[in-house]
Amino acid sequence: MGQSHYLSAKQNFKFTGPEIVAFIMPLFRLETNVPRSKITPEFLDLTTTVMAETLGRGKEYCMAEVISPHITQVWSTNLSVLVPVLHGGSDISSYNPGLVRNTNLSVLVPVLHGGSDLSSYNPGLVRNTNLSVLVPVLHGGSDLSSYNPGLVRNTNLSVLVPVLHGGSDLSSYNPGLVRNTNLSVLVPVLHGGSDLSSYNPGLVRNTNLSVLVPVLHGGSDLSSYNPGLVRNTNLSVLVPVLHGGSDLSSYNPGLVRNTNLSVLVPVLHGGSDLSSYNPGLVRNTNLSVLVPVLHGGSDLSSYNPGLVRNTNLSVLVPVLHGGSDLSSYNPGLVRNTNLSVLVPVLHGGSDLSSYNPGLVRNTNLSVLVPVLHGGSDLSSYNPGLVRNTNLSVLFCMAEVIPDVLLSWKGSTAPAGNAMLLCIGLMGPEDNQRHAAALSEHVFKHLGIPKDRLLIEFNDVKDSDVGFNGMTVDALGLFKK
Repeated sequence: MGQSHYLSAKQNFKFTGPEIVAFIMPLFRLETNVPRSKITPEFLDLTTTVMAETLGRGKEYCMAEVISPHITQVWSTNLSVLVPVLHGGSDISSYNPGLVRNTNLSVLVPVLHGGSDLSSYNPGLVRNTNLSVLVPVLHGGSDLSSYNPGLVRNTNLSVLVPVLHGGSDLSSYNPGLVRNTNLSVLVPVLHGGSDLSSYNPGLVRNTNLSVLVPVLHGGSDLSSYNPGLVRNTNLSVLVPVLHGGSDLSSYNPGLVRNTNLSVLVPVLHGGSDLSSYNPGLVRNTNLSVLVPVLHGGSDLSSYNPGLVRNTNLSVLVPVLHGGSDLSSYNPGLVRNTNLSVLVPVLHGGSDLSSYNPGLVRNTNLSVLVPVLHGGSDLSSYNPGLVRNTNLSVLFCMAEVIPDVLLSWKGSTAPAGNAMLLCIGLMGPEDNQRHAAALSEHVFKHLGIPKDRLLIEFNDVKDSDVGFNGMTVDALGLFKK
């Protein structure tokens, strides 16, 4: 018969109240002579989805169980980005609740090195702008009040421009340029505070730039750029010109032609060209942003090449301030997880082994949550945040017992004996709908004909289900 490997509350998550009861009902159990190799996690996941749709109860009230020594149910959570926990190990309750509820953030802003919360952000800015990433506050702890409010309201920014080290605002930008151009990132203002009037207007109108090129330190226009480069390359960000005012001829032409770069790497502070980058890294990886080189001018050779080649990274992890490479990452985590951003390694250089393995393997995360400095799991997160986020958690139970010795109508061809167990949501019309949906689903994925599948519907009273030393009706937690 096999061994049960269903995802239980005790094994992976801590639930109380209704969530526990949800792990009991409803249940779709199928005994079949179809071989075990056909009972995939994808099939079971789809089964729970079909159950939720036909029962009309919602996925949060459904479960999934697998009876097989080799199959486990996938526990799916749609998280865009879990919030990095403060450096002191605090949970999310210290974040500004208004910020979380009113803003579509793909990444919440890392808290300043001093452990400050988000209260120093300009609330008006957050509410009125669709930000994919909020701008890290300057090292000096300045808030965003120095940004030009008019600029923020009228522009679709994916990332707000970090304020210059001197704290200048954006008032020196050319307003006409901002209104007429689709910028994903506004150009950092020159160290001298020059505006954009020195840009070549023709270039701006004819090129789809997600980020305008920072003007040379000497205030030169773009005429020194290689025209062929601009016309023949789809650049989301043009390369900042070297500090010495050189044009792009010193760039590695092969790099530009062979790589789809959404952002070209800012040149090192010493004015070096891109020849010091690891060519293999650039050619073999689809990078949306190349990692800024460390302040000490190190190239990318210190990255773990294996990590780069085997992972689809939208942003490579900035190397720690001490210059550590990525060798401290858990290789298994990288290979098995679709990461849009790799988690910065803890300041102490810890690897990812302190993550909750169940969470990492079974969850589609666009950004993995940095683990608390003490290595805590996610139980310390603010439950209210989870409830108010777009989470689809599958609780449906689909139990499949394969390789059954089963003969029907004088044949051992694919057949099955199934049961749908539920508290309520049963009846003549309901059962007809359940039978149609489940029979079609099983036939489509397992090849069991509808006339060789028998389904028994079992409406269980809540007084007939026990949990935690009481019946469900006495607990008053599960209502029809």
